[in-house]
Amino acid sequence: MEQFGMDAVVFLSVIMLVYGVRVAFFRPKEASGQAHVAERTLPFFFSVFESEINILGSLTGSGDSPSDWNLAKLITLTSLPLTVRMVRGAQVLAAAMAGGVALLCVLLVISDPVRASLGLVGGVALGWCWPAAWVRRYAENRKLTISKELPFAIDLVTVSMQAGQEFGAAVRQVVKESGESVLAKEFAVMLKEVELGKTRIEALKTMGARIQLEEFMGLVSAVEQGTEMGASISKTLQIQAEELRRIRYHRAERKAARAPSLMIMPMALFILPSVFIIIFVPLLIRLNETGFFKQMGG
Repeated sequence: MEQFGMDAVVFLSVIMLVYGVRVAFFRPKEASGQAHVAERTLPFFFSVFESEINILGSLTGSGDSPSDWNLAKLITLTSLPLTVRMVRGAQVLAAAMAGGVALLCVLLVISDPVRASLGLVGGVALGWCWPAAWVRRYAENRKLTISKELPFAIDLVTVSMQAGQEFGAAVRQVVKESGESVLAKEFAVMLKEVELGKTRIEALKTMGARIQLEEFMGLVSAVEQGTEMGASISKTLQIQAEELRRIRYHRAERKAARAPSLMIMPMALFILPSVFIIIFVPLLIRLNETGFFKQMGG
């Protein structure tokens, strides 16, 4: 069994070496510049194993289940050039790789077929969950970043409009001032859509569907209503910026209020046992030295 494990490790090492050389030196060039840009924006794991992920993804089904719909929403929020089938293919590949590594490690350390099978199952489960969990985490972090950047961006748009600029020019000012921020990139896409023929409200609604932020959808509704009634958009934006800050303040208050309840479990598991050990162990040692336990036993 040990010899089999060593042979498997050597075989896996050779395979990974050959594949690494192929990726580094013999990867085919993309004919389209847009495809090359998309490849550079892919996450590392998806970029390295792109061909394998696409092949495995094509075998995973049509992607019409509710879980695939939820995953599609998360992929839209990440703004990465991914598809549901690519994520499913990455799950299959990661499950196979993690399961194989776990199996080899257990065989080398323990050489027990039963435990090796358990390691294989655990590795497969971990590898299957990792790509979807990574996409979900990336989407949540991006959504949180946009939520933090939104009030400042609205203030900048409001100041620019009060200085005499129209809405499109004010948004371009936000894109210019914010640099490479996540929200600035989304605003840049929105401006491109307006240039291609969409109305301002349609472009804002499309942007809201991409970033999936309730505060922004409220802003779009307020701008739409203000435009229909002829109200000042700058005043509407100023009110919405104050409302967004109030929402963030209440959200921070709720998180602070949850802190004591979240601290109960760590205190019960780590802090209280240490306190009990510090208090009672010296007392027990002193009682043992005085013969108290022998007298009680007698």
